[in-house]
Amino acid sequence: MKQALHRARASTAVLGYCPLALAIGSVLLSGTIQAEEKTSEDERRTLSTVVVTGNRGAEQRTVTSSPVPIDVVSAKQLQSTGKPGLMEALSAVIPSLTLPEKTGWDASGIARAPNLRGLSAAEVLVLVNGKRRHTSATLNINGINTGAAPADLDLIPISAIDHVEVLRDGAAAQYGSDAIAGVINVILKADTSGTSVTNAGLGYDGKKQTVQQSLNKGFEIGDGGIVQLALDARSQNDDNKASANGYSYEQAYDLAGKSTYGGYGTPKTNLLTLGYNAELPIDDSFSLYSFTTYSRRKAEQGQNFRLPTITNTITTGPNGYPAGYTPTWYIDEDDFQAAFGGKGTLGEWDWDLSSTYGRNEAEQGTTHNQNPSLGEATPNSFTSGTWISTELTTNLDFKRGFDIGLQK
Repeated sequence: MKQALHRARASTAVLGYCPLALAIGSVLLSGTIQAEEKTSEDERRTLSTVVVTGNRGAEQRTVTSSPVPIDVVSAKQLQSTGKPGLMEALSAVIPSLTLPEKTGWDASGIARAPNLRGLSAAEVLVLVNGKRRHTSATLNINGINTGAAPADLDLIPISAIDHVEVLRDGAAAQYGSDAIAGVINVILKADTSGTSVTNAGLGYDGKKQTVQQSLNKGFEIGDGGIVQLALDARSQNDDNKASANGYSYEQAYDLAGKSTYGGYGTPKTNLLTLGYNAELPIDDSFSLYSFTTYSRRKAEQGQNFRLPTITNTITTGPNGYPAGYTPTWYIDEDDFQAAFGGKGTLGEWDWDLSSTYGRNEAEQGTTHNQNPSLGEATPNSFTSGTWISTELTTNLDFKRGFDIGLQK
């Protein structure tokens, strides 16, 4: 009887908790459904975004109606990656876009470039608001990007970006031979929104400290015009992979027999980028537009250790290194791009006339180094040269749709 009573109480207790379990299950299921609905809504919004990259005709197309494969990455997606620069953020969300951690020594390890579909960065076309972005003055001399002087996406303020369109297919027939791998089109914000984002982080080993501040704000100008201002500032410490805690690349030993490592990894970088995007309607069929970016970057990176026993190491004199040395390579870079144009309609034609000027100047040099040809008179710091790349592009585009039977 007691056993039956205990069983009855136990059954009552279990049944008593059933409503609570059902309630918890309902809440969890409701949260899952809401999350799925939100994800589906974001996906629908992305798929319905009007894209301009790869579109030859006058008819507006979305991601789903585009004849070529296009990824659209929103500013929210870029921010959610937690990555400090545009290149790193894109590589985190687009599988076909990769960013080598380091593509070589000297300036090749500082001015990095993205690879699309496994092809060289020299075959990736970069556009800003549909206009060609100028290339870098630095030339890659190692790895997959050997011989490439690509556009540097990190010199575009990430806070100014509305979304990025990535065409994952060869587009040489439409854009030229530098679009064999695909096209990256950065679309800048053109509204009155404003944000302020501060990012800070450390690597799992406490190294590669990064601090970034991003600001942007839009304003109305004239009658229906808009100007969007943006500023990004970033400070990033170097990340030395050539050590016992990283991926060991090369080890050397000084005279005391202690292991000395070179600086093989992400360079130490201080970067300031700012820009604006503006458009002013003149009437219903004509508007003026302009956008500009300016960047200032200072970066330095350690090189491989020079043994004191090799012939080219000067160990005597006022600038000698009797125990060997690890030189540092630096780059001091200024980058500028400005675009001005007008667009409108003329009869049944849409037209767009613009000129874009870009300039990249990079001074390269070294510290804690030697010039063996000068012997004991060698300096320890010197400039190796200044490289300048300029590009002026003028575009005149006409577009019109035609009815051809059932097709447009």
